[in-house]
Parts: sequence; C-alpha cells; structure tokens
Amino acid sequence: MQTAIGTFKLALDAGLKRLERLAGMHAFIVRDFLIACIMTLIAIGSGYLYIMLSKGIFQAVAGDWQAAELKVNEERVLLNGPQGSFSFAVLGDMRWESPPQIAILRDAQQRKPLFMVNVGDVVNSSRKVEWEKYLGELAVNWDRDIPYFHIPGRHSLDFRITGTYPASFQNLFGRTYYCVDVNEWRFIFLDTSKGSIPEQQFEWVAKRLDKAAKGQRKI
Repeated sequence: MQTAIGTFKLALDAGLKRLERLAGMHAFIVRDFLIACIMTLIAIGSGYLYIMLSKGIFQAVAGDWQAAELKVNEERVLLNGPQGSFSFAVLGDMRWESPPQIAILRDAQQRKPLFMVNVGDVVNSSRKVEWEKYLGELAVNWDRDIPYFHIPGRHSLDFRITGTYPASFQNLFGRTYYCVDVNEWRFIFLDTSKGSIPEQQFEWVAKRLDKAAKGQRKI
C-alpha cells in the first residue's frame, strides 16, 4: 500500500513539474508573440508617421497665405443684390482633381451668379501643399467680381493626435459657419464637417432664424 502511494506521489510530482515546464514554455511563447506584435505595430506606425510628415499632413496653412476676398470674419455677410430675381451657384464635393474643379468653376461663372458657395471637399487630406495648389488655381481661374464663399467638408479637417480641427480652413477662409443676406433673403451656411451639428451651432442658427423673422427676411 505504501509502495503504491509512493509511486502515485512520484507520478504526480513528475506530472506537475511537466505542467510547470509547459506553462513556462507557453509563457515564453506568448511573451515573444506579444513583443513581435508590438514591434510590428511600432514599425508600421513609424513608417506611416514618416509618410505623413514627408507629405506635410501636420502642417497647418498660415493665415497670411490666402486671398483676402475669400476670408469671412463676421457671422453675417451683407450683399447688395439686384431688384427682382437673381441667381447663385452651389459648388460641392468636387474632390481634389484640378480638371473638374476648374471646369465646374468656369461653368458656374459663365452663368453670372450673384455669388457662389462651395460646400467642401476641395482637398483630400488638408495638407499644406493641397491648399496651396487649390488657391493657386483659384488665383488664375476665379472671377473676383463674383463673391465666392466656402464652408468645410470632412476632407477639409486637420487630423492631429489631440483631435480633429479645421485649422487650415479657418486660417484661409475664416468662419466655418455664417449667413449671407441678400435683399430680403437670408442664406445660412452650416459646418457639418464632423458629421453632425454641435449644440453651439444649433443655438446660433436659432438666433439667426429669429432675427430673420423679425426682419421679415426669407430663408
């Protein structure tokens, strides 16, 4: 009986030691696997960061590099329109290819609108080189006798580690939401670049609608 018990204890001890060795091996395997994953992520992240830095994706466009006629600093712009009917042009989501942007702009201007508004996405990733390219093309093709307003799209936003901001857009074009009054008409331009309208903007809209009603303006 004692011999059997002793044999069982020896077998149990051997089994436990084997389990400990296997557990240790698995621990090393898991550790090495995690280290490999972390190193891979670091390598990929570093490469992506290098690409973004080399392309200038983190460079906000300076506020003094722009056409002053494009910048809106006030929440209300007043335009003098003709008595009776008038037209305006809405240009939107032209993306970042030069030929369609220029063709659409020229076509709109040939129709002689009172003003034009671009509702966003004239660049791909809000890089400095893209904004400079866009403004350079505007300098050649835009008829400055026709006011041209801009509001930001999703591609107009600057992406930073601390969040997403319309910094370059604001430096170039000023406010991201505002209204334009023409005679008895009020045009309200909103910023939906982040996919929703913040509460602060809703409150601003409510005030503008109330003032429009008191002033007998049409929306």
